[in-house]
Amino acid sequence: MHTLKAELLELRQLLTAQLAGHIPSSIWLSEARQRLNTSVEGDSSKLVLANLWADLSADVPHVVMNGAADVERLPYVSQNNWTITEWVRFQLLAELLLMVAKQKRQGLFEQCLRYGDDNEKQALLKGLMMLDTSGVCKDFVVHLCRTNNTDLFASIALRNPWAAMHFTDLEFEQLVLKALFCHFDLRLISGLEMRHTPRLSQLAFDYLCERLAANRDFPESIFLVVHKPHLSSGQLAQLAALPNSIQDSITLSEKSL
Repeated sequence: MHTLKAELLELRQLLTAQLAGHIPSSIWLSEARQRLNTSVEGDSSKLVLANLWADLSADVPHVVMNGAADVERLPYVSQNNWTITEWVRFQLLAELLLMVAKQKRQGLFEQCLRYGDDNEKQALLKGLMMLDTSGVCKDFVVHLCRTNNTDLFASIALRNPWAAMHFTDLEFEQLVLKALFCHFDLRLISGLEMRHTPRLSQLAFDYLCERLAANRDFPESIFLVVHKPHLSSGQLAQLAALPNSIQDSITLSEKSL
């Protein structure tokens, strides 16, 4: 577990500024930080600390002002539409991790990520670039990609560079395919061009053909990942039989790369 104190301090300052106009939120956040500090000073166990964060996290929607959070200029967190509730949950855990001994941090983070509810998981997943720079939680995050909760999946898949940094080719391909199934805009997947593979072109083309055959719609951004040179001979024959508009879209997408 590695977090950068300077980054966390900047986040804390921005959060303080954003809550400045809402006194109850500022007071509660100060008291929450004190509770965390007191518990750490008492040498509480990982389970006790995780439960304390969970208790505070559960209170956040009821005591902190709601709304969108302004973190767009910060390169070290996901840019995926943070709410203030998510930001406070993430901030409290990040500060807690800095309070405890380094050897306890990874285990404590994994405990909170694994047992948080979906809304709490979303906040922590958006902060993976700070909270898990080495990709230790990768297997569990891959497991979370199987969720039926599209908001939870989006917190991993969209505007979050962490998956592109740590997923295997197969895992990243599956993430992109699920994003297609969810009709997400593939332009919002960080690292897509860097992690593109010939197999992804083929898988996406097969999906495109299935949707066309069933006369169903598909996200227009699918053409970003269908690269003609990567298609098999059989797929090229299929492509030649598709409407000119589809062939033109694939050609135009290739020229824009």
